[in-house]
Amino acid sequence: MHEVPERGECVLIDLSRIHNPIIELGIRRGYVSRNWKMLKEIGAVTGDAVTIRGNQLFVNEKPMPMLVANEDSRGGRLSPYPTPLVLSPDCYWLVSVPDGGFDSKYFGPVHRSAFTHRSYRVF
Repeated sequence: MHEVPERGECVLIDLSRIHNPIIELGIRRGYVSRNWKMLKEIGAVTGDAVTIRGNQLFVNEKPMPMLVANEDSRGGRLSPYPTPLVLSPDCYWLVSVPDGGFDSKYFGPVHRSAFTHRSYRVF
């Protein structure tokens, strides 16, 4: 992808390009597979402040309409990614739409180098 992705856009990410222990946990638990591509919406962009307080996600102090769960649908413990943080250059906070998916709330920011394609909603 050559253009800079923006908040609200959907991107396809290649999990094989991400080396993260929480992604590895997701693979072991069967949430995702190493050879999958994952479609996510960009919830925050470079320079944005991301905070998780309780079970709520905030971007630049604005509450996002998604909850942070403490366990998965099988009862497995989930821990939110440590915040507050400001996203580094070329890093993005990815969210699941609809809410409830395995995303940056758990595995943290994703570098743009993991993005393979933009995706567009067709209604």
